[in-house]
Amino acid sequence: MKIAEGYLRTQIENMPEKEKRPLIEYLDRGRAAADEGMRLLFAGKYDDFYKSTSKEFQKNYSPEQFKQIIEIFQKQAGEIFYYEYRNQSIELPPGVELSADLSKATSNVYYFIKVSKVFSDGIFIDIETTVEDGRHKISFLTTTNYGENVPKWLLKQ
Repeated sequence: MKIAEGYLRTQIENMPEKEKRPLIEYLDRGRAAADEGMRLLFAGKYDDFYKSTSKEFQKNYSPEQFKQIIEIFQKQAGEIFYYEYRNQSIELPPGVELSADLSKATSNVYYFIKVSKVFSDGIFIDIETTVEDGRHKISFLTTTNYGENVPKWLLKQ
């Protein structure tokens, strides 16, 4: 069962100008929100990060639950001491066409990270944003350790 249809920023950048312009603007706004979220995580400002999340995120995770998630990550992986943007995508529910109407879309921004307890060149954070009240808000956060199997689209260009 397919849960989302994704379009990498590099794919969108190769589209005709008229088609890609609103998509790139959407991605740029999503990237700005994700970059700020990543900056807050890196600085250890978890309360500020939580405040920047969407209503849906806050409905699913209380501040205490979010702190527990961070504590579990730090216990297993350690502190993030380096991060770097690697790629971005727009994701849509199945059957929704890629168009200027991005009301059902999410922006996913992928960051390569280095942590103090796990020595791997395959650990990534994906910060997902959605538009809420006219602004991109962080709606989901996930980490993945690809190990040596990092997808090509996440390799350093």
